[in-house]
Amino acid sequence: MIQVMIVDDEPIIRFGIKALIDWDKEGFRVVGEYANGVVALDTMLSQPVDIVITDIKMPMMDGLTLTREVMKLKPSCKVILVSSYNDFEYVREGLKLGVVDYILKHSLEPEELLAALRKCKDRLDEEAHEHVLAAEPRGGMAPNDPELHAEHSPIEKALEYIGRHDLKTITLQQVADAVHVSRNYFSVLFKKTTGHNFIDYVINLRLEKAKELLAESHLKIYVIAEQAGFNDVKYFSKLFKKSCGLSPIDYRMRYGHGGRYDSERGEPQE
Repeated sequence: MIQVMIVDDEPIIRFGIKALIDWDKEGFRVVGEYANGVVALDTMLSQPVDIVITDIKMPMMDGLTLTREVMKLKPSCKVILVSSYNDFEYVREGLKLGVVDYILKHSLEPEELLAALRKCKDRLDEEAHEHVLAAEPRGGMAPNDPELHAEHSPIEKALEYIGRHDLKTITLQQVADAVHVSRNYFSVLFKKTTGHNFIDYVINLRLEKAKELLAESHLKIYVIAEQAGFNDVKYFSKLFKKSCGLSPIDYRMRYGHGGRYDSERGEPQE
């Protein structure tokens, strides 16, 4: 999960920001809410934070000063400024400091906040990718080189983990936690090692499971979709045809055991 801190001297604003979106569903977690920048900055010394959402005008330490200090403490941290004032000077100063987005409180909508958070996530992912590339050796490396094996080891463990667990419920965060690396790093390393995005890899496994069930069972199509990890049978059928060039029914008729199948029900004809 990407760790998010909210800093605003108004409790109702902190509550409102928290209530706008489903944080866990979107891959974010609010790890702290603070009324001023001094306490927030002090907390960051012991609490990992990836994104700070901060008001600009606050007592003790304003949002721009907090941003400067956050950048010194953790340059990779992303900052979203929120304010009651549409003041270009704040925007310009924030951009100079490297702020990712600037949002007005009175017009704050879930979609706007989520877009800003996703922008932060994209930048975090890009930087993680650059970090991986920078860590690559300049010269050639033999396949049995211990360093290369160590780099691939988390992915080897991840593939073993995926093979042992239910494809219907598995998530990127779950696998990253299982191999003890951060979500962002795992995502980049998985793509670099396998050549596939994690979700594409899992979807392909689900489609292979569906093919197996279509060919070897008489289960109805919606049951096969569910058992393969697809909640929506229409989406499953569309994706299956796009990937395989055949609808699930046609695939069963061509490759299934037990004779010809009814094209409407996906069941053997009497």
